[in-house]
Amino acid sequence: MNQRPRKLTEAQAWRAIAESNGFGLCGRLTRLIDNDLIGDELERRDVQRRIREVARMSLSLSVIDPAEPIPGPWSIDDAVYYADHSRVSHSMLEVFRRSVEQYAARFVTHTIPEPEPTAAMNLGSVTHIAIFEPDEWHQRVAVAPEINRRTNAGKQEWAEFVQGAGDRLIVDLGEALLIQGMVAGVRRNSLAQAALNAAGRCEQAIRWIDRATGLPMKGKADKIAGELGLLLDLKTTGDVSPGDWARSVANWGYHRQAALYMQGASDALDFHGEFVHLVVSKTPPHECVLYALDAPALELGRLENQRLLDELAERSDLGDWSGRWEGRVCPLSLPKWAFTQSEASHV
Repeated sequence: MNQRPRKLTEAQAWRAIAESNGFGLCGRLTRLIDNDLIGDELERRDVQRRIREVARMSLSLSVIDPAEPIPGPWSIDDAVYYADHSRVSHSMLEVFRRSVEQYAARFVTHTIPEPEPTAAMNLGSVTHIAIFEPDEWHQRVAVAPEINRRTNAGKQEWAEFVQGAGDRLIVDLGEALLIQGMVAGVRRNSLAQAALNAAGRCEQAIRWIDRATGLPMKGKADKIAGELGLLLDLKTTGDVSPGDWARSVANWGYHRQAALYMQGASDALDFHGEFVHLVVSKTPPHECVLYALDAPALELGRLENQRLLDELAERSDLGDWSGRWEGRVCPLSLPKWAFTQSEASHV
């Protein structure tokens, strides 16, 4: 009569990690679960999560230059960085938060193309160059002259300008003047100027592994001023006052971005300073304020990120990219302001 194999303790289960690696380990741990060999002291869910972590780590390490360790800084071209969907970024996680199906179509099955950069995105990219990398302005930016593109001659002149600009980002004269004003506004803030002058690398790409899920992650910091202990992130807005900016942070999920980047910078660079939004107004006189989110805001961002990463990891494992509201009728009510507005109109 065959004896039932004894259950493994946590220490014994994890001894398998020292004796094996990669996908072989994943298969071994999976068999332990399937055969009910994991004892009560090590919950199945936790083991399955660890299996995901090992599998993703193995996959990441199999395609990574060993000269650049994970976690750590990442030397990578911008085009390659943004085209890489094997690692989860803040912007990708925000897409997943809004729509599971859109995330899958853009980053998993690639059945829909990436959207073209909007005018606002282009302006933001050029503003980053002007503030953080001004020495590269002429190599990366082309300012378009005033051309009447409604005429045949103007269309020809524009085509020649675009061809001559090559890969450079194009802005018109009005946009260039707006950027010039925002740069001046930033420079009037003595701490902002000190941070920009401080030693540190701009547009620093980093990569790390999320500890809870094993998902490979990536991020790109505008600047890490190590000697000041600041991780800078530039934002442009219409109103830099604290109340308005707090609403913008909540509406756009900037607290999630801050929490994610702080975790990444800690894991990849052993950075333990402050995440600071360098906020500059898009309207004259282009006031600039530096904001650091408080601990409750960062903790909320961390918790929201982790919930999203947990769901993303589970869906990745199951191959389940169905919408969150698929297959059911969803009850819907109007926001409170709609009722208040209706009542006010009858007064």
